[in-house]
Amino acid sequence: RFQRRYVIPKSTRDDPLLTQVNTFESLGRSPVVADLKRYTDHAVRLGIENIGPDASWIIKTPERNTNYGHWIADPDGFPNGMKELADYIRAQGLTYGVWLEPETIATTAPVADEHPEWILRHNGVPMRGTRNRVFIDFRRQDVRDWNRAVVDWLVRDIGIAWLKVDYNAEVREAFDPAGAAVRSGTVLYDHLQGLDEWLDGIRRDYPDLLLEGCASGALRFDLSMLSNTHFNWRSDVTTAKASIQLAYGATIEFAPEASYHWMSGDDQHGHLDPKAPRGWWDFAFRASMNGRFGIAARMDDWTPEMWECAQANVALYKRIRGTIKGGDTYRLTPPPAAGQDPKGWMAIQYASPDATRSVLMAYRLADSPATQVFALRGLDFARAYEVTIDGAPPTGKARKTYSGRELATIGLTVQLDDEFRAAVIELAAER
Repeated sequence: RFQRRYVIPKSTRDDPLLTQVNTFESLGRSPVVADLKRYTDHAVRLGIENIGPDASWIIKTPERNTNYGHWIADPDGFPNGMKELADYIRAQGLTYGVWLEPETIATTAPVADEHPEWILRHNGVPMRGTRNRVFIDFRRQDVRDWNRAVVDWLVRDIGIAWLKVDYNAEVREAFDPAGAAVRSGTVLYDHLQGLDEWLDGIRRDYPDLLLEGCASGALRFDLSMLSNTHFNWRSDVTTAKASIQLAYGATIEFAPEASYHWMSGDDQHGHLDPKAPRGWWDFAFRASMNGRFGIAARMDDWTPEMWECAQANVALYKRIRGTIKGGDTYRLTPPPAAGQDPKGWMAIQYASPDATRSVLMAYRLADSPATQVFALRGLDFARAYEVTIDGAPPTGKARKTYSGRELATIGLTVQLDDEFRAAVIELAAER
């Protein structure tokens, strides 16, 4: 509640929480505009509201490393520039999202030769990141202005609605080495203050632009960054089983809507086994629904049955996102084991502060019994609650209403027919 009131910036574009199709894992680093238009059509078919090519829009070097700092659309993928794609996306009723890493430039980018004084240095030596990149100094107003001009172009000329602000190359402890008796200065602190000022100006001048924080995942996910961006990327690990522990951990420290994750499927490249049972597909989608939700799967490979499953799960997320955003969060189980082998059951519950709505996300993992009883929280003991399971009322003789007191003291029994299955249970107070 503190984060929502005092930390997380507000945006009119963000109610309800936007869903996204991100093509980075499915189409790779070098998509062409025809591929992105096709995935835009896929997003429309799913009912998704935003599409983003992530880092794959920018020009590449001959070595195929991303040419950070040379912020123009890749002419091989976008022969007519990015506006062609942006106009197509808007014509389909969607918004457009792109990626930017403002704090580093490639040594091969023209700006590195034009402005060597911009490069952040330690004892006179340029600070190097991964691959062929160097850091630029956000203490400098001209560096901030140059980066701001890129954002102005993306917003005003291209018409983006979502900007992912990344940071993949860490300075680490160079300016304050471990064990140093005396701090070596405020260079890095002042750099970050400059970054904060830059982000503040973007939010002030473009209140409808959504800002996503990222640093190789969540390496810079803290309240300082969250006060400057609307939400943060949870992790570059997006496989379904690993997403369970990531969701649990993220909701311990942050409001759920402050954290964003994709459904990519069985691996990091967007594959989802078409021969797997429907219950596994449901699990893969629902593992990423504890917060903001997107899809980064290879939709070109989906069967008709997989499309039906995906559409149903997108619709299900849209049902519950209003409760997740603003809901008090309760973890009803211990944390599952991290990585690709989570065990037992995991359950996270979201309850509206007025106790009129709640969502229970229940996951059966490895080495687990078929049923589990969960004592729910955040409900009104005196009220009756109607139950909806996976978007539909209970069938047969299953109970359709419970009192808040029953749900809190006796608990709600959840049954799932196999390991790695998930149930989404909604509770709505009767009027």
